Amino acid sequence: MRDPVVAKIYSTTNYAQFKYLHGNRKINKNHKKRLIISMGKRNLKVPIIVNEKMQVIDGQHRLEAAKELKLPICYQIIKGLDLKDVQLLNTNTSNWNLDDYMDSYIDLGLEDYEVFKTFMKKYGFAYSQNFTLLNNGIYVGQSEADFKLGKYTISANQLAWAGRSATKIRDMNPFWAKDDGKYAKNRWFIIACCRAFKKKAYSHSLMLKKLKASKEPLRQQPSIQNYTRMLEDVYFFRTKESERFRLD
Repeated sequence: MRDPVVAKIYSTTNYAQFKYLHGNRKINKNHKKRLIISMGKRNLKVPIIVNEKMQVIDGQHRLEAAKELKLPICYQIIKGLDLKDVQLLNTNTSNWNLDDYMDSYIDLGLEDYEVFKTFMKKYGFAYSQNFTLLNNGIYVGQSEADFKLGKYTISANQLAWAGRSATKIRDMNPFWAKDDGKYAKNRWFIIACCRAFKKKAYSHSLMLKKLKASKEPLRQQPSIQNYTRMLEDVYFFRTKESERFRLD
């Protein structure tokens, strides 16, 4: 007994009938080039997936490569699919990264993602570090999940606090050991710094003064606690025991 036919596959060179879904990830030029080379050697005719409006749900890079090579493109129509299905499909196949999600939601007009992108460009931190800074110095794994789902939000207070903290952390960059400078953006170091910044008695100008006077540069540490102890050793150097306090 033969299995039932559940979908039809079409082939065409009428590329104009296809539409790109607003909010889908942007075309990656390098990925397109790799496909052009691959499909130029052998076109396996893997179908792209479109919805009933002929919007491309999966395979926009294959479509672009087929256009370039003037090859027929195979396609399958599945009704009712939209951007959420694009994201779900690409999440399951590990094709989308956080840049893709960010740009997708910016295209859809979600202002918090535009704010996030601006913050990231200004201070140069990676995603997990930005999630930490924009959550008052506390890392929560759910932030990344919310980011992918389009639920990520940033309040004005969070943004202001994160900006001040990022600036203070950047002030400390010159005081790292040459070989350990890359750890200036380490998430554990950022968390340790943010905990210190929250202390009412903490003075950032004093920290910078102590860093300038210190003979020992900042170095990579194995944990948040070790980063805190390192900061305390600098901050309270030659300070009376009675005037010391914890930075965590």
